[in-house]
Amino acid sequence: MAEAVLLALTKIGNVLADQVAKDLLAKLSEKVNNLRDLDEKIEQMRMQLATMNNVIWKISMTCLTDEVVKGWIGEVRKVAYRVEDVMDKYSYYSVQMAEEWFLKKYFIKGSHYVLVFTQIADEVVKIEKEIKQVVELKDKWLPLCPFVSHPLTEMERQRSQDIFPELVKDEDLVGIEDNRRLLTEWLYYDELDNKVITVSGMGGLGKTTLVTNVYEREKTNFSAHAWMAVSQTYTVDALLKKLLRKVGYKGEIDKMDVYDLKEEITRVLKDRKCLIVLDDVWDQEAYFKICDAFQSNQQSRVIITTRKNHVAALASSACRLDLQPLDGNQAFDLFCRRAFYSTKDHECPSELVEVAASIVDRCQGLPLAIVSIGSLFLFSEDYPISRESLVRLWIAEGFVLSKENNTPEVVAEGNLMELIYRNMLQIKENDELGRVTTCTMHDIVRDLALSIAKEEKFGSANDFGTMVQINKDVRRLSSYEWNDSVAATAPKFKLPRLRTLVSLGAISFPTYMLDSILSESSYLTVLELQDSEITQLPKSIGNMFNLRYIGLRRTKVKSLPDSIEKLSNLYTLDIKQTKIEKLPRGITKIKKLRHLLADRYDDEKHSEFRYFKGVQAPKDLSNLEELQTLETVEASKDLAVQLKKLMQLRSVWIDNISSADCGNIFATLSTMPLLSSLLLSARDENEPLCFEALQPMSKELHRS
Repeated sequence: MAEAVLLALTKIGNVLADQVAKDLLAKLSEKVNNLRDLDEKIEQMRMQLATMNNVIWKISMTCLTDEVVKGWIGEVRKVAYRVEDVMDKYSYYSVQMAEEWFLKKYFIKGSHYVLVFTQIADEVVKIEKEIKQVVELKDKWLPLCPFVSHPLTEMERQRSQDIFPELVKDEDLVGIEDNRRLLTEWLYYDELDNKVITVSGMGGLGKTTLVTNVYEREKTNFSAHAWMAVSQTYTVDALLKKLLRKVGYKGEIDKMDVYDLKEEITRVLKDRKCLIVLDDVWDQEAYFKICDAFQSNQQSRVIITTRKNHVAALASSACRLDLQPLDGNQAFDLFCRRAFYSTKDHECPSELVEVAASIVDRCQGLPLAIVSIGSLFLFSEDYPISRESLVRLWIAEGFVLSKENNTPEVVAEGNLMELIYRNMLQIKENDELGRVTTCTMHDIVRDLALSIAKEEKFGSANDFGTMVQINKDVRRLSSYEWNDSVAATAPKFKLPRLRTLVSLGAISFPTYMLDSILSESSYLTVLELQDSEITQLPKSIGNMFNLRYIGLRRTKVKSLPDSIEKLSNLYTLDIKQTKIEKLPRGITKIKKLRHLLADRYDDEKHSEFRYFKGVQAPKDLSNLEELQTLETVEASKDLAVQLKKLMQLRSVWIDNISSADCGNIFATLSTMPLLSSLLLSARDENEPLCFEALQPMSKELHRS
């Protein structure tokens, strides 16, 4: 809905932050007057788009199916796409101009860039007029649309922002009466052995909704009360600071350590009756690390919501509430209350009863899914998705930005868990530590995606015949198991606005076809060719200045072209399980590279000790100071020195380690403050490694 606007705003931000481009543009402005206020016009454009984005977010969910509202949002989307195109054009020619200036060729092509940026300035003026028309449409047709969200929708938005959700009206709740009565009784049971109460069950059952309702009803009976969303990305000091603020502390807390925070909480809560809710807890440690701040208070009550049985066991069996799916009648009732919110008695129209019953049946009694379907008619697909790949794709696409002190990766992880929490994604596999590795989409979510794909300029083609019919304005193109030979004489595919190309498991995908697409798609951002039969990348890949993600996992590519060093905006390079043994030396020029994934299987049956091998570390590896993931490199006598500058690393895999090199390598790894994943492999099974030198300072690293 607002994603296109968000992307456009991101691109504007990148342009306005590019000081080199500004300096060069100032030189061009000496020749052409209308370039002098270009930055000012771009800033005005940013302000207008930001306002439109805010308006879209405030539109009530019940209005999103209104044709007038949909039409206006469509016009906003068109403008946002135009802005993104123009900003990418600005960035593209800024990079070229900077390179030629460096090579002293600027004066040869100076007049060319005057023409290009004059065209850009003219396009910005046209966009200003289009924005004005869109604003006038809003003022004329949208005042009739309420800008106050449905209470259930607003509750979910607030929860995602760690704001306590508003009370859901009793008439909006279905099937919780017995559980609400039981939970309320436990709060006041004097003989309660354990002050902890847990509410457990799979995602989407309504744990948070139930506890929200009880908390809001009963909190006035407690002199101190606090609601805190925990999730998987919590930190102990952040939870304690949040708790201290919510129980009424007004003093300075930023300089307090964990000990001080606990002491102050104990002091503030002394002799006070307290109610604390810990929502969405994934491990017992989250409770154990903070509970001593309030457990001495005999009058306190703690309610924990969780999906995990071992977390639910924090409460005695007498105070454990395990939620179950709604029965058929309750599920249908809840669906109708949401889907037909504005109709009398929320009655389902007779012509939709059969469809509604089918949808409710597919929700399997999960209230959150039913509520989502009721307002959005969500549909999904049962396809395994790698958590790490999904996070990196979101970042490359620009869907996720840094937030406060959190990296885009941390923010994206939180977004992913929010989708799982809302039952839009289901966990498929967990690793040894219980972290999500793969997830799947429901059929209902997939069908929703298909329904909006055309509006968002998505396209899909699995053969040549379909490909030639693709709209030339398509922005994201996917294919699966392409198996259609294309003649070398076939016309080029002209997709000038293409940003994302995903081709999974292509059985026949000729290099010249890929070269054809790349040559006409200057602004490509994502290139994912996982599991395809492709054997090489065209040299023209180096011209894709906007490329942020390259995925070649399990392809037959044997080497990367030297031109890859020109991809100055590349964030992720995934060449795991390819035939690549050595990286181009120039790869260390890609200063923005954050994730480098490179290893190959020498023994597919895993019968030998070194069944997989890393690539040779490039000579200037230490230049990649933004690197967060390095999987897998071969050990060498110089590797420890190279790693000393890479203090942003979270995941490091090293193989072929010798006893002579392990001391220095392990000592360097021990100093990495953010390390959370570490795989170390010796040269052979008889090679002794000095693990006593490995003393990691990172608190994020856990043995599996």
